[in-house]
Amino acid sequence: MQNKHILWIDDARTLTMLLVIIGHCTYINLMTPYGGIDYFCDISPTDHSVGEKLLTTMVGFIYTFHMPLFMMLSGACFSLTIHKVAGLKAFVGNKARRLLVPFLFTTLLLSVPLKYMSGYYSESANVLEDIVLGQFLLMGNSHLWFVASLFWIFLMYYGLHQKHLTDKRWFLPSLVGVSIVATYFTNKGIEFLGILAAFKHLVYFAFGFKHLRKLDATMWGGQVLLLNIVVYNLLFFSFLKYGNGDTVFMKAAHYIYNVVMGVYGSIIMIQFTKYFGTLKCITNLRLYKTFSRYSYELYLFSDPFNYVLVYLTYLGLGDFVTSNVDAFLAFFIRLFGTIILAMLVIWIKNKIQSVNCLHGTISKS
Repeated sequence: MQNKHILWIDDARTLTMLLVIIGHCTYINLMTPYGGIDYFCDISPTDHSVGEKLLTTMVGFIYTFHMPLFMMLSGACFSLTIHKVAGLKAFVGNKARRLLVPFLFTTLLLSVPLKYMSGYYSESANVLEDIVLGQFLLMGNSHLWFVASLFWIFLMYYGLHQKHLTDKRWFLPSLVGVSIVATYFTNKGIEFLGILAAFKHLVYFAFGFKHLRKLDATMWGGQVLLLNIVVYNLLFFSFLKYGNGDTVFMKAAHYIYNVVMGVYGSIIMIQFTKYFGTLKCITNLRLYKTFSRYSYELYLFSDPFNYVLVYLTYLGLGDFVTSNVDAFLAFFIRLFGTIILAMLVIWIKNKIQSVNCLHGTISKS
């Protein structure tokens, strides 16, 4: 049973990682108080091509569930291993090595240099300050917020579980309220070390932890899966069209919508993954197995290259957002480019580790 769990969880994690990379390959402006890019600030969104608008809508759709799904899968995995935790100190040390060390090294060796090369800090009055605040303290924009937040989530959930609070009936509903409050502050641009994002996403982690067996035992038929995909799309496009407004009611509805769509979309994606796992013509491919094996590293290393690629694409294609052909060309250049470059970094990392292991073996001999 445990192997069965791991199989579909790994497939879901691989597909979600690919969705994250796809989402990262479409942004064209990311401005924060601590640096950013905006190569098309002089072009009105109304002048964007249909292709560019389609890509933007696609990403909006993916973003309704991809991070909730990541958190849900993390919670599901934790439910399989929590019995192996050998005390708080060892647990914190393990998660620090798995999450915080890669966060620090990736930020220092990839994110900061590549963002600097792309002109991310061209408008900064104090580059060093913006790097520290934006990238290391996560007060700006960094794709690694997820890694830092997951560290805090593991610690919070472990503590709550040890206090037997996670078994209370009010636990999940209360986390929905916590998520809504945290979302309010993160929407205001308030964040520090990924802590608020952790409170925002803790509900999804808890859902995955508590309902793994139900998620595993449930297998929708093809018609049920298709029906839920249609319903999800109707909800998404209806809210996209009619969900705008500055009234208190609409703002409250938006917060509730985010949580509901996050959970609902994640469940649909898990069911789709179970069906996808039966397609051995895909899952047995060497390329797919490589993506599955290195899904975490691909997440870590891919996005920093995006900044350089979007800069080079802009230099080569010009205002590609106004052309259907150029918009999709830029997207695929960034998509394949980030994956190839990230895999190159993974290959180099593995070679270095192999050499270190060989030296260690020789030294012991």
